[in-house]
Amino acid sequence: MPSGKDKLAEFNSKLDAQVKSDLQKKIADAKKRSLPSFEDYSFFKLVADVEAIAKKLKLNPEAFKITQPPAKLKGTEGVDLAFNVGSVAREAGKDPEEVAKELADEITNLDVVSTVDVIPLKGGAFVNIKLNHTSYSVGVLDEIKKLSDDFGSFNEGDGKVVILDYSAPNIAKDMTAGHLRSTIIGYSLYKIYEAGGYVSFGINHLGDTGTTFGKVIYQYNKEMSERGDEFKNELEADPSGTLMRIYRKFGEESIKDPKAMDEARELSLKLEQGDDELIDLWFKIREWSMECFYKVYDKIHVPFDGMMGESFYEDKMEGEVQEGLKKNVFKKNEEGAVVFPGQPLSDPSTGKENPNVMKTRVNKNDKAEDMVWKDEIIVKPSGGTLYLTRDIATIKYRSTDLGAERLLYIIGKEQKPHMMMLYNIADQLGICKLGKAQHIAFGHLNMEGKKMKTREGKVILLNDILDETVEAAEELIKKRKADTGEKSDLTAEEKLIANKVGIGTVIYNDLRQDREKDIEFNPDAAKSLDSGGCPYIQYTYCRLGSILKKAENYSDKFEVPDDISQVEKKILVVLSAFPNTVSEAMKSNSPHKIANMLDSLTQLVNTFYQSQDVNKAPEPLKSFRVALVKACQQVIRNASDLLHFEMPERM
Repeated sequence: MPSGKDKLAEFNSKLDAQVKSDLQKKIADAKKRSLPSFEDYSFFKLVADVEAIAKKLKLNPEAFKITQPPAKLKGTEGVDLAFNVGSVAREAGKDPEEVAKELADEITNLDVVSTVDVIPLKGGAFVNIKLNHTSYSVGVLDEIKKLSDDFGSFNEGDGKVVILDYSAPNIAKDMTAGHLRSTIIGYSLYKIYEAGGYVSFGINHLGDTGTTFGKVIYQYNKEMSERGDEFKNELEADPSGTLMRIYRKFGEESIKDPKAMDEARELSLKLEQGDDELIDLWFKIREWSMECFYKVYDKIHVPFDGMMGESFYEDKMEGEVQEGLKKNVFKKNEEGAVVFPGQPLSDPSTGKENPNVMKTRVNKNDKAEDMVWKDEIIVKPSGGTLYLTRDIATIKYRSTDLGAERLLYIIGKEQKPHMMMLYNIADQLGICKLGKAQHIAFGHLNMEGKKMKTREGKVILLNDILDETVEAAEELIKKRKADTGEKSDLTAEEKLIANKVGIGTVIYNDLRQDREKDIEFNPDAAKSLDSGGCPYIQYTYCRLGSILKKAENYSDKFEVPDDISQVEKKILVVLSAFPNTVSEAMKSNSPHKIANMLDSLTQLVNTFYQSQDVNKAPEPLKSFRVALVKACQQVIRNASDLLHFEMPERM
């Protein structure tokens, strides 16, 4: 009969083979995919033309960005695109207004440009571009029609592999609202990088070993010995909820009995060393937890390419520890622990040295200059490992074995010191060059001003939030039916609509916010459908569909009339800049930039269809407007797909 260690080794071997096989298949599939290049888009063609003019004038084209004009900037009425020449002028040692006029004189000659104006500002000057929509917008609408679901995508990644680490719940705990951010930010970035031509590969780094697991095993054994059948029945009825309760209960037990923590650590070490009974229990608890996790992931339709917990790297740590000792990256201290010596660390996000991460105070009132270096433990004197040990083996596997071009860790901002240490260690070991791995930090999800903490019970279960938000959407549909005299029972289609509205609301309410900022979690607001956002976007999409269903006697071949309205011009600019929005979201790892675009577009579209009658318009205006409606619907669908919420066909 195989030992527990052999069972775990076989389990991990199969997982390793499956992950590598799946990755190779994704790489092969990516090679068959034909994505547009930047040159295929009207917006980027215009940008390239402006950059060529800047180079001709011996200016740095990378020192400015062409965007829609700032709303607060005076003199921008009717302006489609703008850019500030302040930094490019200073770099060239020239007066900003003179530089702006030189650029404006040249840009005016472009076929897709109507007029160019200059607005002097203190320390800079804006170049304001009004487009010739008769020529520019035809190209934009043609691109959207031709590229369809691929509009907004581009082949920048050229099939290179980017591994994204997101979600990462702990085994033996329910997923809470606190897990929401990593999960949906991570999967949105997964889709954004795919749109950018990369091979996205998502890994769920489950917390399935370490001291936390030792705590659960300690309390599990205690409950089993004290309550036996009663405890078994609780596990059978609600395994994940029961495991969460005993984890919290351990916190109470450890206060009463300080030895409990020592025993939990000992159990954790025994598990790591391959104790047969503990590994059998580990498999059981892991299976119970996975059932719970998949219920949540299925509801929000978030998949993973690899469910690889910390335990996967158990047999991969020793080699990296020995390599670190051999290369003098690590050393052994007097107690027998293997440590990473305290030192200044390079911050990959800034490219600068940070001298404070590994410094600590001996006394509370120590001044900064009196702080001392603190060594970071890699292996305890007992032989036990830590998160950092497993993370070193993890980054080696992803960078070397899986051959990732980039590694993105979607982890809370409080983990910055840990991630900085990891990246510096990996660089010194020669397994992952500094800058190849990035910490995609996000703010806390606070409740009543404080970060949620599982062990204190101050949490709201993610599964409950999703269920309650869908129920709120169902109640809204029932109320609308009752108001029109219909029976309140929901059809299968209406339940599906409620699901898309409810789940989309939870996802969008998070992704529309800057990921780096803290969010105050309000349970009532989380399930509210009255705050615009997702339901508003979904309603707009359905309204456009309704307009198209009524459209008749129009031509697919059209021209853009000279007299289109100002709101139509604004819509066309937002549509044309969508590929740039996706590019900027990818560069900054910021899904909220796409959400901001969606908010702007849907507001403009609502203004459009409330003020312009599509089907009663004369030709050629009617055919143009039908094409515009189709383009708006396509871009809303493409953008919402990148943010991972669905569009219903009716509401």
